[in-house]
Amino acid sequence: MSRINAAEVARLAALARVGIHADRIPQLVNELNGILGHMDALATADVSLVVAGPAPTAGMPLRADNVQQKEGARSLPSIAPAFVDGFVLVPRLASHDGGGSA
Repeated sequence: MSRINAAEVARLAALARVGIHADRIPQLVNELNGILGHMDALATADVSLVVAGPAPTAGMPLRADNVQQKEGARSLPSIAPAFVDGFVLVPRLASHDGGGSA
Protein backbone atom coordinates (compact mmCIF):
# COMPACT_ATOMS: atom_id res chain seq x y z
CA MET A 1 0.00 0.00 0.00
CA SER A 2 1.24 3.47 -0.84
CA ARG A 3 1.91 5.60 2.16
CA ILE A 4 2.07 9.36 2.39
CA ASN A 5 3.83 11.14 5.25
CA ALA A 6 3.58 14.52 6.95
CA ALA A 7 6.40 16.03 4.91
CA GLU A 8 4.63 15.11 1.65
CA VAL A 9 1.34 16.61 2.88
CA ALA A 10 3.14 19.84 3.81
CA ARG A 11 4.87 19.93 0.40
CA LEU A 12 1.61 19.33 -1.47
CA ALA A 13 -0.07 22.08 0.54
CA ALA A 14 2.76 24.46 -0.34
CA LEU A 15 2.57 23.54 -4.04
CA ALA A 16 -1.19 24.07 -4.02
CA ARG A 17 -0.76 27.28 -2.03
CA VAL A 18 -3.14 26.02 0.63
CA GLY A 19 -2.53 27.11 4.18
CA ILE A 20 -2.73 24.15 6.56
CA HIS A 21 -2.14 24.40 10.30
CA ALA A 22 0.49 22.01 11.60
CA ASP A 23 -2.00 20.35 13.97
CA ARG A 24 -4.20 19.35 10.99
CA ILE A 25 -1.41 17.56 9.07
CA PRO A 26 -1.65 14.21 10.98
CA GLN A 27 -5.39 14.04 10.24
CA LEU A 28 -4.76 14.73 6.54
CA VAL A 29 -2.06 12.04 6.47
CA ASN A 30 -4.59 9.51 7.82
CA GLU A 31 -7.30 10.59 5.37
CA LEU A 32 -5.01 10.50 2.34
CA ASN A 33 -3.60 7.13 3.32
CA GLY A 34 -7.19 5.85 3.67
CA ILE A 35 -7.94 7.04 0.14
CA LEU A 36 -4.79 5.39 -1.18
CA GLY A 37 -5.80 2.19 0.62
CA HIS A 38 -9.15 2.24 -1.20
CA MET A 39 -7.35 2.77 -4.50
CA ASP A 40 -5.13 -0.24 -3.78
CA ALA A 41 -8.24 -2.33 -3.04
CA LEU A 42 -9.82 -1.23 -6.32
CA ALA A 43 -6.65 -2.19 -8.18
CA THR A 44 -7.11 -5.81 -7.04
CA ALA A 45 -10.62 -6.09 -8.53
CA ASP A 46 -10.98 -8.68 -11.29
CA VAL A 47 -12.04 -6.82 -14.41
CA SER A 48 -11.17 -9.57 -16.90
CA LEU A 49 -14.84 -10.09 -17.80
CA VAL A 50 -15.52 -6.41 -18.44
CA VAL A 51 -15.86 -5.72 -22.13
CA ALA A 52 -14.48 -2.36 -23.11
CA GLY A 53 -16.60 -0.57 -25.62
CA PRO A 54 -16.97 2.84 -27.06
CA ALA A 55 -18.19 5.53 -24.73
CA PRO A 56 -21.79 6.48 -25.34
CA THR A 57 -21.90 9.53 -27.54
CA ALA A 58 -25.61 10.12 -27.82
CA GLY A 59 -27.60 11.49 -24.94
CA MET A 60 -31.27 11.09 -24.35
CA PRO A 61 -33.38 11.32 -27.48
CA LEU A 62 -35.07 14.68 -27.81
CA ARG A 63 -38.81 14.98 -28.11
CA ALA A 64 -40.42 16.94 -30.89
CA ASP A 65 -40.83 20.58 -29.94
CA ASN A 66 -44.51 21.14 -30.64
CA VAL A 67 -45.63 24.56 -29.53
CA GLN A 68 -49.38 24.74 -29.04
CA GLN A 69 -51.39 27.82 -28.27
CA LYS A 70 -53.48 27.26 -25.14
CA GLU A 71 -57.17 27.99 -25.41
CA GLY A 72 -58.01 31.35 -23.93
CA ALA A 73 -54.41 32.52 -23.99
CA ARG A 74 -54.01 36.18 -24.80
CA SER A 75 -51.07 37.97 -26.32
CA LEU A 76 -48.71 39.74 -23.95
CA PRO A 77 -49.40 43.28 -25.24
CA SER A 78 -53.10 42.80 -24.57
CA ILE A 79 -52.57 42.10 -20.84
CA ALA A 80 -49.47 44.19 -20.03
CA PRO A 81 -49.98 47.59 -18.40
CA ALA A 82 -47.59 49.13 -20.95
CA PHE A 83 -45.76 47.44 -23.79
CA VAL A 84 -43.06 49.26 -25.79
CA ASP A 85 -40.62 47.80 -28.35
CA GLY A 86 -41.18 44.25 -27.12
CA PHE A 87 -40.70 45.11 -23.44
CA VAL A 88 -43.29 45.14 -20.68
CA LEU A 89 -43.17 48.37 -18.70
CA VAL A 90 -44.18 48.01 -15.07
CA PRO A 91 -44.67 50.65 -12.38
CA ARG A 92 -41.74 51.37 -10.10
CA LEU A 93 -42.02 49.93 -6.59
CA ALA A 94 -42.99 52.44 -3.93
CA SER A 95 -40.08 51.29 -1.78
CA HIS A 96 -37.67 52.47 -4.51
CA ASP A 97 -39.08 55.98 -4.75
CA GLY A 98 -37.64 59.03 -3.11
CA GLY A 99 -34.54 57.63 -1.43
CA GLY A 100 -32.13 59.09 -3.95
CA SER A 101 -29.23 56.98 -2.64
CA ALA A 102 -27.81 54.09 -4.58
